[in-house]
Amino acid sequence: MKRWIAKGVATCVLAACAAYTTGALAAPASPESVERMLAASKAEALLDGMRPQLHSMMQAAAKQASQGKPVTPQEQKIFLQFMEKTSAVIADETSMAKLKPMLLEIYAANFSQEEVDGITAFYESSVGQSLLTKQPAVIQAVLQGMPQRLAGMTEKLKKLDQEMRVELKAVRESAKPDSPPAADKPLSK
Repeated sequence: MKRWIAKGVATCVLAACAAYTTGALAAPASPESVERMLAASKAEALLDGMRPQLHSMMQAAAKQASQGKPVTPQEQKIFLQFMEKTSAVIADETSMAKLKPMLLEIYAANFSQEEVDGITAFYESSVGQSLLTKQPAVIQAVLQGMPQRLAGMTEKLKKLDQEMRVELKAVRESAKPDSPPAADKPLSK
């Protein structure tokens, strides 16, 4: 009986080791296959689509920075020049030419050749192409629904914050001594 248990444990240990080393020894993805995957997933188009959103976020941040105060024509000119320059920096720094070396390294470090080939096959399939075609509309719908979702969440968080403040106040007040501490008196003998 002990032999059967020992054999079972040994078999489990060997199987676990084999599974671990198989994953650890999987062939890393080649740079060429990662490039093919990036092309199949339309990664460059995704980057291109992000730039207008980044630009809009920067405009909103700049508008918020003015704190609703009116902007003079001279200030407006400076603001527009700033936005043009920042848009150029964003376009340059998020170009596929600049990001590709980093992406190749990251994907090769995190995915095996088999995984990259599988991902590429998916994106090249009709279902993968459907995902790529429909994903922008899905993302846009999610973004449009977020303000309403966040508004409800904000109200819940405000209520929780108020409840916590009441509890903290009660704890602090109960920890206060009822009377001021007595002056230091020598201990009586």
